[in-house]
Amino acid sequence: MRHKAIVVVVLTTSVLVGIGAVAAYAAIPTTNGTIHGCYRTSNPAKGALIVIDDGQTCPSGTAPLNWDADGPDYEYYFEYLPTSGGYVAIEPGGKLSTMVSCPGGKTSVSSNWELETRDPDTFYLVYQNTPNTSDPAAWDFGIANPTSVTIYVGGSIGVVCSSGGTRTVRLPVSS
Repeated sequence: MRHKAIVVVVLTTSVLVGIGAVAAYAAIPTTNGTIHGCYRTSNPAKGALIVIDDGQTCPSGTAPLNWDADGPDYEYYFEYLPTSGGYVAIEPGGKLSTMVSCPGGKTSVSSNWELETRDPDTFYLVYQNTPNTSDPAAWDFGIANPTSVTIYVGGSIGVVCSSGGTRTVRLPVSS
């Protein structure tokens, strides 16, 4: 009978510890999805991160850092090149460039492109794929024809916005 009592006490303790762990886990992230943390601002362990419960303050020598458990919302949006016949002609040494923007003050974080050449023996060169330096919502993109023949490019160019939205892509061709 003594062994049964020990087993019951051990099982009861294990269950209570498990419930406590679930309750502690349930507090991080908060109900609105925020994770609260603190990072060390000096050595030793500068940059080390600890996670704290909502309402707790960061210990001495640390600074607060909060983030969304789900991460930011990203929306990928592609616009087809405005062409007649499906392709844009780029003369030898010519360039095709555009600035793609996110609406409503959203931040552009990346771009994507799905381009192809009409003729399988030709190619293009991406010479610009960078955030716009004066507008955080915009992304600059450009391709060039490094060959000695006219190339024909078709497809789409897009921007990735930090919380959704799209803009029309205007793609001027320069030769």
